[in-house]
Amino acid sequence: MSKKTANRIPWTSMVLLFVVLLLIICSAPAQSQEFPEKLGRIDITSKGSPIVIGGRYPTWVYRERQSTVYPIRLRDGQLPDVWIIEAQNKELNDFGIHFDVIQFNPNPEAPEDWNRLRSNFLRVGNMRPFCLLYEHHMATRYLWIRQDGKRHHIDLSTPHNKRVFFEDMEFMLRNIIIPHEKNYISLNGKALIYLWAAPVFWNAGPVLKEAKQKYPIAFISGEDGFYPHEEPHAIERIKQVDIIMPYSLNRAAQYAGRYGTMIEKYMAGLYEWARHLEEHSPETILYTRMQFAFDDTNSTASLGRLPLYPDSICQVETLAERIIQIMTEITAERSVKHWGVFVIASEYFEGDACETSFPPSPSAKNFLIREALSGTARLNILRRFFVK
Repeated sequence: MSKKTANRIPWTSMVLLFVVLLLIICSAPAQSQEFPEKLGRIDITSKGSPIVIGGRYPTWVYRERQSTVYPIRLRDGQLPDVWIIEAQNKELNDFGIHFDVIQFNPNPEAPEDWNRLRSNFLRVGNMRPFCLLYEHHMATRYLWIRQDGKRHHIDLSTPHNKRVFFEDMEFMLRNIIIPHEKNYISLNGKALIYLWAAPVFWNAGPVLKEAKQKYPIAFISGEDGFYPHEEPHAIERIKQVDIIMPYSLNRAAQYAGRYGTMIEKYMAGLYEWARHLEEHSPETILYTRMQFAFDDTNSTASLGRLPLYPDSICQVETLAERIIQIMTEITAERSVKHWGVFVIASEYFEGDACETSFPPSPSAKNFLIREALSGTARLNILRRFFVK
């Protein structure tokens, strides 16, 4: 046998090698060439701890009869315009609220949110740092699993739902995040997207992981306030999110309407979340919720829960003090030292918005405490306790 023949690699081996390499390349989702590897020029950790982040709804029309907070800048039936949003921005800046979370539905079959957002919030001259709240409940294309005749959860692993999720991520990246990158909040060079009510996403872990490999994005996850879900699919989902925020005080029916009890139950829930993260996802950041009230009794979309109001301003201050105490303890024990506080800035239908507001009418339920929480009272508490 000649030396040339001896050194020749059989063609069958070359074909096999090619096939193996092709399979390796195709099995791992590559970062899309359309999008940069890093996005966002404002890191959410850049202001230290705690940071205060406010939920805002500039695509919602104000309905006075359905509201339990009455903003000073809006009339009944009015959508916030550019001038109103600029005034709101100035107020949030003046009180030191660091960042905004902007509710947005990217459904191309229901473009109302997109048309409204680019007519008001995205046109202001004093745009604040923000990230998007991904609306996946109302007027979306997801196919829900129903139980007892009601929508129960979204199986994100089905081909249809996975495709919708990826298309919605791409829409937000192309049309909002990249064009407004200089104002968009990031975490380690990845644009943040807030998944509110995230537990409705079942079998989401692999999909979120693939999305983070494919796009320059990271996730904030809104979770149940009193306890972590321990189902395997929920644990896998939580492993793929970057910030966890246990959401509401008003979740447990047996304690409904009792603000002081809810505070203690929520604080115990924070310890449970810290334990859960240390066990399953130790690098995930833990945020908390500063909730002034809950009252959706006027809303046509009421959840049927009892109103939740503090007995006094002192009780609200106690909540702020307990948050600082417990989050300081938790972060001292964790490798992740950053933490933040989520508040509602401008959702008027559930009684919790901290924007400057008129007092309620004297005939309204809980008149005295609602009056005490009106004006700039809520913003003053946030600035006093959480803004450095």
